[in-house]
Amino acid sequence: MKQPILFILFNRLGTAQKVFAEIKKYQPAVLYISADGYRPDENGEEEVCKSVREWVLTNIDWKCEVKTLFHEKNLGCGRAPSAAISWFFENEEQGIILEDDCVPSQNFFLFCEQMLDYYKGNSRISIISGCNFDTSKTYSTSDSYFYSVFPYTWGWATWRRNWEGYDYSISEWKNRNQKKMLSYLFKEKKYVLAWKKIFDKLSRDVPDDIWDYQFFFRCFKRKQLSVVPSVNLVTNIGTGNQATHTVNENNPKMNIKTESMIFPLIHPKELKRNFKYDVFLQELNYGVIEQTPVFKKIKRFVKEQIKMLFFSSDSRTI
Repeated sequence: MKQPILFILFNRLGTAQKVFAEIKKYQPAVLYISADGYRPDENGEEEVCKSVREWVLTNIDWKCEVKTLFHEKNLGCGRAPSAAISWFFENEEQGIILEDDCVPSQNFFLFCEQMLDYYKGNSRISIISGCNFDTSKTYSTSDSYFYSVFPYTWGWATWRRNWEGYDYSISEWKNRNQKKMLSYLFKEKKYVLAWKKIFDKLSRDVPDDIWDYQFFFRCFKRKQLSVVPSVNLVTNIGTGNQATHTVNENNPKMNIKTESMIFPLIHPKELKRNFKYDVFLQELNYGVIEQTPVFKKIKRFVKEQIKMLFFSSDSRTI
């Protein structure tokens, strides 16, 4: 069955047209369209935002139930998408979410359809992701997909059950056993500390331009796994001056070509994360915080003490 789609817009007509072209080929029976409001300090943006909304609405030429959530005030690229997703799942049990710079292949839609049905009753699965950044095929398997701890959301699908309880401010972070929660992701401290830094900052100073890390927090604390296709099915084209987070056009995660997926799907034999891919993705996208080994700290301390001893000795001689 064709799935309902949430299409999230703002002020980029060129990228939105490319995403919409693929949605139009798929022709969902229900299309949700959400758009953030213009920024008053950006000259001419009100008309730009209006033109994007009007273009999409006038180009829906198939039989389709259309629902809209158009904000008058600008909420930002964190609060507006999260509000849109909440609205979507107030009305739907499951569905596909696409932002205006994530261009899906037609295989992506079929993959989501089958995975949403296959894992509908399995609460261990967080999302169906469309992205695979392993362009060299170093970490991919012979199966049609594998599992990751990271619910990557550049073109994705999920169920209402996984969004319910989403907390933009991750207020629960400070009250949790943080070490225990993050050690589920990795045993290596350099990765755990990187995520601790991310969540500490989010809970201390809640931003207006981030929503996905809060969703990561929800999936992490539930120890869920995402489904990752063995080939890339979604291309993010949102680089350049209009982008918020992906301004660098040489970002290795951007503009990765999509590939064809072979059906029927070959399912993995066991529900187990692809650890090597997760390490690759962690270092590619979420960072590393190296700690000085204990023996080096001790060595440094001893050197400092010896230096201080000689310095004080020389001072007394003078």
